Amino acid sequence: MEPIVFPCPACGTKYSVPQQHAGKSTTCKKCGASIMVPVPQVANPTIIGGTRTIRRSDIEDASSSERAAPVVKKATAPVPKPGPKKPTANFDVDMKGGDSVLRKEETVISHPPTGVGTRPHPSRVPPPPARGQGRPVPGGRPAPVPGQPGAKKKNPMPLYLGIGGGVLVVIIIVGVIIGNSGKTQGPSGGGGGKDGQSASDGAKTPGLSEDEKLLAQFDTDLKNEIGLQSEDIKNRYVQARDKAKAEGKFKDKFKSYQNQFQALLEKRVTGSSNKREVTEVALMLHNDGYQVTALLEKARTLMDRYRVVRKVENGVEREFKVPSEAYMQICEILGYRKYEQPPEFDDYQAWALKEWGDWAKRLRDIQNDVGGDDYFNPQQLEEIKGYEAKCREAGEALKARHAKDGFAINAREAFLRFKQANLKGMKKAMFSPDALGRGTEEFEEVWGYTYWNPFLVLVEKAPGRDVADLERSFAVKANMLRQLVNWFQENLVKPFNLQRTVPTEGPTVSRKSELKGRKFDTPGQLAEAEGWALEILVLKDGQTYQQFLEDFMGGGMPGARAHYYLPLRHIVTWDDPNAVAGNEEDWSNESTLMHETFHMLSDHYAANPLDWDRVNRQWRPRETRPRYFNVMIQEGLTDSVAGFVKSDDTEKAEYKFMQTNFIRLNNWKLVYEKYTGKKNLFRIQDMLRCMNYGQCAQVGFERMRELKLNLRVDQNFFVAVFYAASCQASTFLYHYKESGRHKYRDKWLDYVKADYAGEIDKKSFDPKPFIDHFKKLFAISSDKDWDKLDEEFVKFTLDLEAKNVGKDTSGARVRDDEGDDGDGSPDSPQGQRSFGRKLALPSRDEEERHALRAA
Repeated sequence: MEPIVFPCPACGTKYSVPQQHAGKSTTCKKCGASIMVPVPQVANPTIIGGTRTIRRSDIEDASSSERAAPVVKKATAPVPKPGPKKPTANFDVDMKGGDSVLRKEETVISHPPTGVGTRPHPSRVPPPPARGQGRPVPGGRPAPVPGQPGAKKKNPMPLYLGIGGGVLVVIIIVGVIIGNSGKTQGPSGGGGGKDGQSASDGAKTPGLSEDEKLLAQFDTDLKNEIGLQSEDIKNRYVQARDKAKAEGKFKDKFKSYQNQFQALLEKRVTGSSNKREVTEVALMLHNDGYQVTALLEKARTLMDRYRVVRKVENGVEREFKVPSEAYMQICEILGYRKYEQPPEFDDYQAWALKEWGDWAKRLRDIQNDVGGDDYFNPQQLEEIKGYEAKCREAGEALKARHAKDGFAINAREAFLRFKQANLKGMKKAMFSPDALGRGTEEFEEVWGYTYWNPFLVLVEKAPGRDVADLERSFAVKANMLRQLVNWFQENLVKPFNLQRTVPTEGPTVSRKSELKGRKFDTPGQLAEAEGWALEILVLKDGQTYQQFLEDFMGGGMPGARAHYYLPLRHIVTWDDPNAVAGNEEDWSNESTLMHETFHMLSDHYAANPLDWDRVNRQWRPRETRPRYFNVMIQEGLTDSVAGFVKSDDTEKAEYKFMQTNFIRLNNWKLVYEKYTGKKNLFRIQDMLRCMNYGQCAQVGFERMRELKLNLRVDQNFFVAVFYAASCQASTFLYHYKESGRHKYRDKWLDYVKADYAGEIDKKSFDPKPFIDHFKKLFAISSDKDWDKLDEEFVKFTLDLEAKNVGKDTSGARVRDDEGDDGDGSPDSPQGQRSFGRKLALPSRDEEERHALRAA
């Protein structure tokens, strides 16, 4: 017997089993579905539901008009009916197959019989036609024999009409079923219908209003929300919102659906990264009265802050960024406000106030929190306003001090310039924390400052002594230096019409608001207009000061108190904690500052200052030329100005400058009377020849040979003597009177003016041009004129009384040719100390002491 071939009704897998298993149950090996082996049936067409079911094999080519003789079917054994179904899910059936679904020729129209796809029993298969006869057709009609005369084609029209009629009947039946099911649906109230019917079916039910149908549709959409897009939810929300606004019987129901779609829309859009979608929905829901703060925040972070607009200016099209209206609208809704920096904070930044730094740091942090914008929420605004208030308080305090003393801001700006120049890695960072051996400390931990107009005093902080203590100790010095500056202005700057020349490099356009961007010819003029400070550096102790001299001046100078360091334009000194107003140490510090300060003022206002470069830790002038006409002006004028008297030792003492420098006078008389046998070692014409210290020594040796002096001295001796002689020469030219009139004062000041104002070029170290100018001013045309001038000089100086200036000079003894190592000699500790006391300029202590000891 032929095996039964059938498909799995679930997956279509084809199986082949022997016929004895017909009607038995088993499972599909592929999908596991329960299947029953079909019972073979007759393959003849059957009528189901009034429609004829035709197998494709029954359609024959009716080209012949002749019919074959009926085929007599053989008797077939009756097919036993299957008995009751037993639970034999695991019945052992030989399942062969695995073929795909039924082939196309095995497919039937309409509902297939149970045995579709199975082969007919052999007993039901008609015998093959006799030779010469056509293939038998269903119903016993013989098929026409091809090529036989008289054969006609069968008309297919009845078949087509039958198929079309059957399809039409099926469509009508389906429509009737659907209509009947709709009638069983109850009135729509937002719920589903009976027996699994959907609300959309109810929405189509005749007799419902449009609102009822829309409510039914909303209910269905909410049940199937997963299938809805954000745009669909938005549309449903808008429909429900608009219906809820209208007055109607279902207003409350529409409002309920509006809220449900709002919650669903907010949830869906919150997970979106589409900035347009998020922004539109956030604004729409907010405008409809919903609290959607999180969604608005998300929109704010996603959207563009600015939009680009194009404008034509002066015929040129330019792009500009302007704030986005939508962004500003959302910020306004959230309570964000644009934070704008107060205009005065530019000054606070320029002054580098600590409070400004705190404010700026917090501002950057908040800007980072909000995505780099300047729109802050109320809490952030309140916080940054607190920092702003502290910064403004500090800035206003500085302004108040400046209004009182006229210099607080200038001093602050000077301190910041000093800090910038001494940051790590800067070319001139000679006083950075690293350079001072304090690299682990911050700059402000190492340096502080105080000031008095026009000086900035930069103080290296030391343990146990703060800037306030040092400021109190400087009170007397501050008074003295202010009066010295005033004297310099009245006697040199104004009469000589001098301009500030230092700094030589830097900006020439002012950044101060009161000067409104004014441009100056030189950086020095800018510094004068803006009131730049003159800077004094106070190192923490003498050891640090000596190390500075060793590192940057080629060697230490024991006993030195201060030095005007020309390359940096600073006075460098050190803090003597033993200096108390009125005592010896304080007097030494005061006199030293006076001397070095006059050097500073001269360098800042004299014409043609030298520029310096640092080469291998040493500074070298860029030009090989003198700074002044001669050392007589450089040191002699300075020492004579430093000859001062004061009313008392208080902070309000009055000073008079350009008085007799009793210390220099004592030194000159000592050399004149004891070493040279009352011969003038340095005449005025000799002093005019000396343009540096080397020339001082050279001229001194020449004069010693000329005077036939037998002195065992070196060049330091002549430098020390030159200091005293040039000081007294300047004093003589300024104070000498004849017939009650100052004979040489105006001429001497004209000579000084020619130097300071740059009336004669200083191209080389040849002194002839400067000597010639002196001779012209003083009407000197012969040696007799020189001799007369020197006679007046010596007589004037000898007539001066060498008063004690409050220092013990009784032990000032120096050895002569034979040497003297007594208790008062410079070689003894007592002599060294007492000789040091008598010096008006302790910064030159070591040079002069060695020079006189060498004699």
